[in-house]
Amino acid sequence: MLTYVLGPFLALLPRSLRNLLPVGSALDWRRATVLSGLGEALIALREKVMTKGLPKVPDELFFSGSGPDEFLEIRASRKKADWAAPRTVRYRDTFYRLEASRTGMPPRPFHYMLRKLSAGVMGRTVLIYSPEEEPLLAKK
Repeated sequence: MLTYVLGPFLALLPRSLRNLLPVGSALDWRRATVLSGLGEALIALREKVMTKGLPKVPDELFFSGSGPDEFLEIRASRKKADWAAPRTVRYRDTFYRLEASRTGMPPRPFHYMLRKLSAGVMGRTVLIYSPEEEPLLAKK
């Protein structure tokens, strides 16, 4: 049972440190890999449950800072596919670097923090942010 609870964490240790554990190589470290996949599935299930009862509302944008430290926070009611830091996102004609994502409170539990970039960063993996509905501008 302990393997199932601690396995995903212990699997991250280097092999030399795992061999120093009291149980050594007797643990089946492959189970830890399977369990970490199970953990990812549970996180995905949690996100599905979190958005099930929420109405689909337009995204909310919050601009902060100025100059090189300008930020854009997008608060969305649905999780955006492939939005994992660090990625480059284009909104209108401006490029941003996705710095972080976190969960917040309903009705927009998915928050994405983007930092404004200088011009000329276009590439193949740029995410284009063009919402279906016009996003709302937030005061804070």
